[in-house]
Amino acid sequence: MPVVVPGDIQLTVDASYGRPLGDVTIDLSIRRHTFLLDLPIPCIAHVGSCTYESSCSSMLLDTMVAEDWAGIMGDIGSQVETMLETSIPNITTAGCPYPARSINIDHYTLHLPPVPTILSWFAEGDYGARAEVTDKATGDMLLCLHLDLTIKEPCTGFFCG
Repeated sequence: MPVVVPGDIQLTVDASYGRPLGDVTIDLSIRRHTFLLDLPIPCIAHVGSCTYESSCSSMLLDTMVAEDWAGIMGDIGSQVETMLETSIPNITTAGCPYPARSINIDHYTLHLPPVPTILSWFAEGDYGARAEVTDKATGDMLLCLHLDLTIKEPCTGFFCG
């Protein structure tokens, strides 16, 4: 099922980490699938194939919201903060490093805003994304996530329905 932008997506997460979580590096790689080859999506205004260095993951969200990366990430970051605050007890007051815990998020709705004009030239299509979260202190990979998805614009006009 394609992701419609703007539109809503449902997130469900059932995960745990068995040790305190502190300074991390997040490497995000996004490629657009075309009929000939996969094209890497560059990092533009902190959106795309970017590396995020963070002394604490909540600081990354705070920066995302404050700077409103690419004109869309402020709203998305605020929604993610709300999701974490309502799903994980004491997440904002626990401080960094975060203690070991389980994370259970069940069908949380995120509202995806329209894609800004500067990014719209590559918005609709098929993508592969890989996210790796690495512990800065040890170099251990804490998370590796691979997603394949299709992004579509909503249908408008007479023939929709």
